[in-house]
Amino acid sequence: MKILYIALGGRGGSDKALVDLLSILVTQYDIEPLVICGRQELRSALEKIGVQSLFYDFEWALCPPTQTLKDKILYLPRYIKQIFKRKKDVVTIAQVAKKFVPDLISTNVGVVNLGYSLSKQMGIPHVWHIREYQLLDHDMHYVGGIKHFKRLLEKNKFNIAITKGLYEYFEMQNPAVHIYDGVRNHRTQVSSQPPQNYFIFAGFLYKGKGLDELLSAYKAYCDSGGGCEFYILGSWNRENQFHRWIQQYISDNGLKKARLLGFRNDVDELMSRSLAVIVPSRFEAFGRVTCEAMYNKTLVIGKNTAGTKEQFDNLDDYAGKRISFRYQTEKELVDKMFEVEKISPELRSEIIEKQFELVNELYSNENSASKVYNYYKAVIKSYNLK
Repeated sequence: MKILYIALGGRGGSDKALVDLLSILVTQYDIEPLVICGRQELRSALEKIGVQSLFYDFEWALCPPTQTLKDKILYLPRYIKQIFKRKKDVVTIAQVAKKFVPDLISTNVGVVNLGYSLSKQMGIPHVWHIREYQLLDHDMHYVGGIKHFKRLLEKNKFNIAITKGLYEYFEMQNPAVHIYDGVRNHRTQVSSQPPQNYFIFAGFLYKGKGLDELLSAYKAYCDSGGGCEFYILGSWNRENQFHRWIQQYISDNGLKKARLLGFRNDVDELMSRSLAVIVPSRFEAFGRVTCEAMYNKTLVIGKNTAGTKEQFDNLDDYAGKRISFRYQTEKELVDKMFEVEKISPELRSEIIEKQFELVNELYSNENSASKVYNYYKAVIKSYNLK
């Protein structure tokens, strides 16, 4: 089965999920992939798992920015330029596709419509893998608006939502399906580590991830006598205004135990030894960091919204009782930090073992890849019967 993938091509959650998926598909199933990467960063990770890729700077299906007066003046010419660029993208990638001869095209995110347009032109099925709420989680405005995007999904028919929440939000219907992402390969056993005196935030450093609220809560926690350190993991850029604000806030408020560690390759190890991983995202689509923390046998404190809420609901249902550490307000977050700090070793052990069982059952790469592969087969069969 030859599949042409369209991917953003960076280090984000959608790209990590694609690498995890392909690592299983190319070794355990008859899948021959070719990935079109919108950025270069993903290609080395794909090369490591033996997946062929090409770099092409395609246009996303998003409206131009309107933040400044200059943006507003240039909105129309930018909008028109984007239309022509998207048409050019289809023509360019069609040449690649004709040489590759895919059985199916899969677009790895919702904010790119290149795969959809290409499939219409070539007369082959397209699977749209929806991983984001767009406006709610990233403030992304889809060209034509959300109603237009929902109509496109309805026309496309073959869509995968990575959570039940996304499936419902975009009003998907059969033959669209809900399949959770894989987060790690199935692990038969992982020994838990004695927790050390620090909390972790891991992920992209932008406002949508809620780091500003978390820093404010951490200050309140320290002011109330909390003694744990706080490690911030994520790619750092001094040119980024929000990144500079983070650094300034830490300095201005004397948060000497808050440490900016930048991009790390030892995230799993740091998680496994942490007191808890904190996920403050305002509207996390899936909750990958939540699941990663559960795989690494540490506690998770998370905002009770969207994907994080869904993963906590799954955990509590699996355990048969409320064992998740969720919050709504900043004060509740501070309370949860103290609660986790004072939790007994016995209760901590009970919770992390239940978490580990759950993620192995719902979020293993093997389980996700099996479901996606079977969906691919069903899509191709259904399309060929038309």
